[in-house]
This record gives sequence, structure tokens and C-alpha cells, in this order.
Amino acid sequence: MAQVIAISAGLLLCAALYTDLLFRKIPNFLTISFVCVGFLLNMTIFGMLQGGIIAFKGFATGLCIFMVPYILGYTGGGDVKLFGAIGAILGAYAILWIFLYSAIFGGIISLLRILQIKKISLVPVAMRSLMFLPANGKQVSIPSSNTIAYTCPIVFGYMTYCVLGGCV
Repeated sequence: MAQVIAISAGLLLCAALYTDLLFRKIPNFLTISFVCVGFLLNMTIFGMLQGGIIAFKGFATGLCIFMVPYILGYTGGGDVKLFGAIGAILGAYAILWIFLYSAIFGGIISLLRILQIKKISLVPVAMRSLMFLPANGKQVSIPSSNTIAYTCPIVFGYMTYCVLGGCV
């Protein structure tokens, strides 16, 4: 059953990454749907009460820890809701580790973005392609605010969490 939970979180992140890179927005229907999936999965696996508590703690933890970067203007509201949805699926413990790994990858990608903006040639072509994947054969427009799609670091954080044994 752990695989079902890991796959559900992976599906959410794939869909969120796609919409965030393409439209720079994570739709509410996506995050709300996966919050419901998180509650249903946890209640099915762990029982109504315990599963509901696990999902609620993860949801609340995800919202709370990502609310600080949102208030400071570093992330958008879709990222906050995405983190809440991941928390509802995986639980509070997992979301804390994913937040840590996401912050590390977010810092690395932001540093590379700064180097790219300053036209310092240390940023490899592969990294530029990763940050702004082509959509329908065209390059995704780089926003004038020089922001990154924070779903990328979240996906890397989730993958790191899984590789280090958290999704087993």
C-alpha cells in the first residue's frame, strides 16, 4: 500500500509540474482533488480515525510550513496548496523532509537562475532547459520577474525523499 501512496504523490507532482511549467499556475481542482485522495487513501489504509488524523496533520503541516515563504513573497498560493496536498497524501513526517530537500534544490536552482540572468556562463544548457522546458515545440517564456517554477524543486525534493528510503 505504500506504493499506492507514493504513486499518488508522484502523479500529483507530475500534473502540477506540467501546469506550472506551461501556465505558471497550479489549478485548484488538482490540489483539492489530491487532498481528497490523500484523506481517502490514509483512511482506507490506517482506518477512519487514524488515517484522517495522519492526513490532516500532513495537510496542516504542508500548509503551515509553506505559508511562511508565501507571506514573504517567495512562492505562490498554488505552491502552498500543493504542499498541503502532498502532506495529506504522505503525512507530516514526510512533508518536513520534502520541504528541507525542496529548499536545498530551490536554492541551487535560484543560484543557477541568477547566474543565467547575469550572463555568467557557468549555467549549463541542460540546466536552462530543465528550468524552462519547451512547450509545444516553443520555449516557455521567461517571466519578467525572474522567478522559477518552484514545483521543480518540490519534485526534486520528493524524488530525493523517495531515493533515501522515505517512500518505502
